[in-house]
Parts: sequence; structure tokens; C-alpha cells
Amino acid sequence: MEAGRLAKVMVSGAPIPFVDEATTTSDQKTFQLSTESKRVLDLDEDVIVKVDGVSVSSGFVVKRISGEIVFEEEQAGAVTVSASYLPLTVAAECYEYSFTMDAESRETTAFGMEYKRREPGLISGSGSLSQWFELDMYFVNVLLDGKPVVIEMHPGANVSPDRVFALLDSDEVSAAVADSLNESVSFSTKEKWM
Repeated sequence: MEAGRLAKVMVSGAPIPFVDEATTTSDQKTFQLSTESKRVLDLDEDVIVKVDGVSVSSGFVVKRISGEIVFEEEQAGAVTVSASYLPLTVAAECYEYSFTMDAESRETTAFGMEYKRREPGLISGSGSLSQWFELDMYFVNVLLDGKPVVIEMHPGANVSPDRVFALLDSDEVSAAVADSLNESVSFSTKEKWM
């Protein structure tokens, strides 16, 4: 079993627009932006997808956190994307992280039924990050600001990082006589990340 590597909290600068950026694919259904630095797309800007130079508006899903366009059916032509990406900078690195995916289950029991009936509901994620405390107010400022950050979690050396858009929920500082001062931050996902 391989130990987890690290987690990073990334902040973005102002969105930078791009036009007709090339993509790559291995299955003709999932196309990812070729330029790695442009793969985290702004949450508020429109994404224009073209197949062989012709705009398409349906039959696909945009994964903004990974710069992927996932089509329902295989595409034979070249896929290009016009959007705005978020230039990311590492704001903090953490020595420990946890991430939990939650699937809500809604009760849909009708009168007269003998057993509870449940249906799948909303999916969300939450987690926490820990770092050695610094006299830096970054996490407090982000928490008070309420803007999303990108959290990048590295599960192993040869594995692509998992990224989520997240809102910080709390910031806690703790101390013990026999330990260093620690800071722990909890977060919730802002949108679909998978």
C-alpha cells in the first residue's frame, strides 16, 4: 500500500479566455484540453464546443475541474473548445487530507407501505486538510470571502491528482504540549467533480 502524497490548495487569478483550443482523446468520447495549464475552466463563463469547426450545443457534458468534454456518442472529427481558464497558484500545501463522497438517500414511502422506500438523491463531497500552523491568514480570508478554491489531492506518486472546486467551511487551530501548532480546515464541494 502506498502512502498518500500531499494536498494543495490552489487559488486562481482572473479568468483568461482562449479560443479553439485543441483536445486529445483515447476513446473518441472523452476529449481533454491538450494544454494542462488550461484544464480548470471558469465556473461562470460559457464553454463553446466545436466538432470539425461546427459549434455543438448538446450531447455532451463539460467537466470544468478537469477540462474534459464527455460526449454521449463517439466523435469522428476534431474537437476544439473556447472558454476561459483559471490560472492556478499554490496557496498552501498540507501534510494530511481526507475526502468523503456522500450520496443522499431520500425517503419516498407512500401511505400504506409496510417498509420504507428510498431513492438516490444528491451527491456531494466534503473533507478536511491539515497543515502546520503559520502566521498566515490565508484560510481565514478565503473562509470569510466565500469564493471557491481548487483543492488538489495526490493519492500516490504515479496517479493523476483528484481536483475539486470547494468552499471552506471552517478553520481550526489546535495546540498540544508535546506537538506542533496545527491548523485544520474543513471544506465542501461546490459542484460535480467526477
